[in-house]
Amino acid sequence: MMTLDPQLVDVYYQLLHPTFPILPLNKASLSNLLAIPPSPNSDVSETTASVVQLFYFSLEALVSTASRSSSRNDDIHNLFSSIFRMFAKVLPSHIYSQNVIILICSSLVLLCYTVTLQGSSTDVNLSSSVAVFNRQKFFKLFWDKSQPVTNNNYDDYSSLMKRLYIQLLILDSIQSLSFGLPKCMNFEVDVSIVDSLFPNFANFDLTKNNMKLGLLLTKICESRDFTKPYALASCPKINPIGKNVDQDGITWAFWDVILCRYEFVNFLDELSKEKNLDEETLSDYQLKCSRLVKKLLGALSILLSSIKNYTNSIDTNLLVSPYLPMIFKQSIKLLNLSNIVINSLQTNKDLISRLSKLLNDVISLTNYLSLVKPFKNDDLNNHLKFDFRSQHLAWFEAEEVEQDATHWLGLMKDIDGFLRGDDYDGWF
Repeated sequence: MMTLDPQLVDVYYQLLHPTFPILPLNKASLSNLLAIPPSPNSDVSETTASVVQLFYFSLEALVSTASRSSSRNDDIHNLFSSIFRMFAKVLPSHIYSQNVIILICSSLVLLCYTVTLQGSSTDVNLSSSVAVFNRQKFFKLFWDKSQPVTNNNYDDYSSLMKRLYIQLLILDSIQSLSFGLPKCMNFEVDVSIVDSLFPNFANFDLTKNNMKLGLLLTKICESRDFTKPYALASCPKINPIGKNVDQDGITWAFWDVILCRYEFVNFLDELSKEKNLDEETLSDYQLKCSRLVKKLLGALSILLSSIKNYTNSIDTNLLVSPYLPMIFKQSIKLLNLSNIVINSLQTNKDLISRLSKLLNDVISLTNYLSLVKPFKNDDLNNHLKFDFRSQHLAWFEAEEVEQDATHWLGLMKDIDGFLRGDDYDGWF
């Protein structure tokens, strides 16, 4: 039977596992997982060997994707298809080891994560992966409160499958928000469940932060109403993610940016309902708008300065983040929209000095963003690629314009529509 390359395993556990743990928490548990006793049934032995081999290829695909120096280009779709075929063979029989099921499910999550890091959509394979998990009814594992994860059972079947189920839920949410798709998984769970999935013999704060962020993104996904055109989505107004975690600054900072984003959207929604603003009320709204943009830029500054692994690759010997592709794409949009809003406010003479500082911040942050290249595909790394259209924007781009409530309110309404649509059309 095929054996795993120790170097491959070491790279995974050092640079990929801490931020998004798919495999057992203990490296030794992985060896035990792969040590499946031979079966006297030749068909079972052959299928088991194939499952182990596919697991190896799936792990290799993830590590290869996370390496910029690697030239390997796995056919991810074929790997998915092979695993689904193996599951179809294993499903009707009860003679296979539980380890075989764990390896099949681990392989699927590894591949879904691989596609997420590539910045690609995998809705067909993701939905089929969800079908595998649901066919096994893993959601029932969360019903039994008498089997908590402890220092003695953190890598047993139940504990492993609970974590894998939540990780698949998170990857589903990332795909859903990135590409504007309905979620494949319908499983409501509170963010607090993350703490119950880990033992207390070690510090798993970094891991927990990433999983909590994933479940917060899940809440945003669940707030969308696909039966109505661009219905206003919402996000939890809390930040349960710890700030003081070694090796991690971007998780809580990204959620802080998201909170600022939705605060601005709610402001635009409120503004869109106003009719016939007098000059004083308009000025008050514009002042509030400038403050919200300042707050958003401040959050973006903290987020972008906290990024250490610009390429999100293991070649840097730094941790890989499942959220950097999404962070990059959202930062492009939010910086460009901030620039548009700031320029539109320059018709308000009382805000000129305030706006000058904000424009400098936008330029500085845009330069910083140009360093971030989370994708192997250079076209996806284009930090200048931004498309926003508004008939009111051209008016503000003229050389000299006067204060005009109609054009400003129209532009803000278009930005509101853009951000609302972003939740349905995709953050990418």
